[in-house]
Amino acid sequence: MKNKFLFTVFGILLTGIAFSQTFTWTPVVTSYTSGQGIVFDTNDSLWFAGYNGLFEKDGASIIDHSAGFVTTSLTSCEARGNIIWTGGYGGLIQYNGTPTNYSNPGDLQGSAIYDVDVTGNNIWLAMENEGASHYNGSTWTHYDSSDSLIGDWFQSIEQDNIGNVWLGSSSYSTSKGTIYKFNGSTWTSYSTAQGMILGDVSSVFSASNGDLWAGGTGGLMKFNGTTWTMIDTSVVPACIKEDASGNIWYGCSYDVVKMYDGSTIYNTNAPANFTGRCDGIAMSAQGELYFCLDSGIYKVDYTPSTGIHQEFADNHMISVYPNPASDKINIEFENEEEMVKFTLFDLAGRIQMEVTGDHKTILLEHLNSGLYSYIIQTKSNTYSGNISILL
Repeated sequence: MKNKFLFTVFGILLTGIAFSQTFTWTPVVTSYTSGQGIVFDTNDSLWFAGYNGLFEKDGASIIDHSAGFVTTSLTSCEARGNIIWTGGYGGLIQYNGTPTNYSNPGDLQGSAIYDVDVTGNNIWLAMENEGASHYNGSTWTHYDSSDSLIGDWFQSIEQDNIGNVWLGSSSYSTSKGTIYKFNGSTWTSYSTAQGMILGDVSSVFSASNGDLWAGGTGGLMKFNGTTWTMIDTSVVPACIKEDASGNIWYGCSYDVVKMYDGSTIYNTNAPANFTGRCDGIAMSAQGELYFCLDSGIYKVDYTPSTGIHQEFADNHMISVYPNPASDKINIEFENEEEMVKFTLFDLAGRIQMEVTGDHKTILLEHLNSGLYSYIIQTKSNTYSGNISILL
């Protein structure tokens, strides 16, 4: 499961045009390898888990928090506030400074956890040979072949924005090539007959617009609630994440990390020493993307090489540039519209700036570096988009 960025703008749907992208990779943690999961807590602290335990990056230091864990062979980690949930081969751990262990026999139906999903008070587990498990804070409920699940070996799980749970089957399962949806009472399966043609489903992810993304043997697919669409057949995605601009990133086997902006797939030219696969992606409060690779933790920065963000609404075009910006941005309308109001938001949706009147240049000197979203209103149209500020 991946943390979701939710930002809603009421207005006209717009399409950004970027002719190419530039990606810059920066190593963050190189002394740690074989990472399996990565997450930020509400303090924006970076946590990562793998076959050696659970770690936190505190400045230049890496802190091992695995003392007292029922297992240190971990496959996934998620955050609920400042509480970290992590699991693997041996059980599940809730960590808030001290560990609380859940294992079998006892709380869990099995001992091998492939994936952990945390949304609100709901904890969901995809299990190896033992189906799926749900914990609501007080009670455990287990689902297996007796609950309409064909096969018990699953390796990806995700709760979407309306409460459905999506479960991806492993290639070792008798239901290989199947994704299940649980609506709270009934499991529904999607496989070849419904257009879901992946084999081993190693990742499922719910985007902020409601689309479900799935990756595995066969490529990357998108499901809009009605139709499954194949996006990329050249890779085997192991993890999927949406950034603040709505781009879809996917880390894959065979040394590849890619980004899809809704129309174009970009190979991000992952680090040369990336020789395995990417098993986790996390986004900081500033909108920065971090990747858990076999060779360590890396951050990626990306910008459109055109430096211009163009948008269209009802055949009217607007250009907002440069992007990234530093001290100011320029706004140009193709049809000589007059701006009535410009509003800038941070990633939490808080208003950072409001400018009224027909201004062609907006000064940004008082803002911090980071990703922002904007709304531009004219007398006849409303435009929205995203811009990066680098000071």
